[in-house]
Amino acid sequence: MIRTIFAFTCLVALVSGCKSEPHTYKVPEGVGTIRYSNERGIYREGQGFSEGVERLWQEANIAFEERRYTEARDLLRRFRFEPDIVDSSRAVDAVLLESVVEFESGRPDDDADWRLHDLANAWLDPVLDAASLQNLPKTLLSAEGSDEVKKLALALTNSGEIEDAFEIQELIFEHYTDGLGAVPSKLIQLSREMRNCSWFAYVGENYELAINIAKSLLARSPRDEIRATTQLVLAQSYIKVERYQAAVTTYQDVFTTARDPDLREEALYGEIQALIASSKGWEYNREPFEQALEKLNEYKIGFLTVYRDAKMARDFAEVERTLHDILYRKDKESSTTYSRLLREQSSRFYRDVAGRRRDTQIKAEDELRRIYNKGEGE
Repeated sequence: MIRTIFAFTCLVALVSGCKSEPHTYKVPEGVGTIRYSNERGIYREGQGFSEGVERLWQEANIAFEERRYTEARDLLRRFRFEPDIVDSSRAVDAVLLESVVEFESGRPDDDADWRLHDLANAWLDPVLDAASLQNLPKTLLSAEGSDEVKKLALALTNSGEIEDAFEIQELIFEHYTDGLGAVPSKLIQLSREMRNCSWFAYVGENYELAINIAKSLLARSPRDEIRATTQLVLAQSYIKVERYQAAVTTYQDVFTTARDPDLREEALYGEIQALIASSKGWEYNREPFEQALEKLNEYKIGFLTVYRDAKMARDFAEVERTLHDILYRKDKESSTTYSRLLREQSSRFYRDVAGRRRDTQIKAEDELRRIYNKGEGE
């Protein structure tokens, strides 16, 4: 694990000596165009093939596939600390796999034939790669399976492996940029894996860790779809630590910039939830509830007319019912207060407002219920 890296480094440093700073990777030296292939890693045209490097890489891969994580970790670290191979064609592949090894080694079930990143991708990515998800148990992707996912995430946060994987991911961004530039697909892979670590930290209730990982990734300008899903994880984590304005701002950015309608709809719903959560209670301040109701009207205009998701329509209906009920009680309270102050005109005004609000609530519920029922029947 990363916490013991100094001791391990000294053991393998018989030829290299202990390093106080991580090595900054440089693409293999020589003349020629830089290439990448799964068979050879990063190389320059005309460069010779290193059987020793390839043999070590294959040994580490086999150890990983067989879930011999300690052995895989030790083999992969050699690509970071042994001078002869720190800039080799497999060094970038090795450090990327090392971060996955750290992550996977924290799971309680070593016999599962699926990967943690595949599970996170299935929950987060709007467009799924069917090939990578075929081994995932279908129960883990359903609402009923959310408890199992949470148990798994709690085990990961308790083991400390998410922090270890995150440390290596940051190291890759800091010291392996030359290699990532040569292989853009690896940068996308790394960004997605860092986002997944943030999500598992959130599900595992380590909200500050989720925030730190998400902010670190967002500062590196990931691709749009990864950026949007990372922001959603960040915003929900903000709510959990009661940083409501930060959550609102983050959700607003997703709603404004995301292209996927599902993500935009989820962001609008999240913003409404953050506004409601920011209130100290309906007895104190009605403004957050009125703002949330305005956002609900945006939902009706922006989504129900051109796009419909039955589950989200139901969720919005439940929120709208709650908001109208809160504001109804607030209007009734105002009416009673003015009546006690013998200001009957003001009391009557709020009594009429409360009555109209109740009528509006009934109509709104009927509207969303029709949409929901229609969606269920399709």
